[in-house]
Amino acid sequence: MALELVKNGTSDEYSYGGAGTDPVTNSTTLDDTGSPATEDSNTVTAQLRATTYEYTGISITPADEYTGIVKKLSLDNSNWFDALTSGTGGAAAGEIADMDATGGTQTTTVYIKDVVDNDGSVDSTAVHGAYDAATFDLEFTENQ
Repeated sequence: MALELVKNGTSDEYSYGGAGTDPVTNSTTLDDTGSPATEDSNTVTAQLRATTYEYTGISITPADEYTGIVKKLSLDNSNWFDALTSGTGGAAAGEIADMDATGGTQTTTVYIKDVVDNDGSVDSTAVHGAYDAATFDLEFTENQ
């Protein structure tokens, strides 16, 4: 695969296709008081890395969310979305532009965080276990 979601600044890809063997990992500290109502996790910086061909119709969506935990994605670490879609609107719209790697490797930075309910509905001891490992669906069209 020549378009991958990789660890920032590397070619080490996160798992895909439901493998779940190398998921994106966030951590969150909860006090279960309801104040504030939600807590944000740490932010993981990843990259879309294209190494060959042109790619259109690029989107990233969470593949495995849990009740009380919402995965958020951003292209600028300021504007957060439930998914990133294809388009020309840029970071403010959560739209990923087409990528052309025919002349060399191209990257797009992607930020990932969790927004977790802090009211006791999410087991605060499990947040650092099964809940914090996310996989994502990366969809695109490869134009050779």
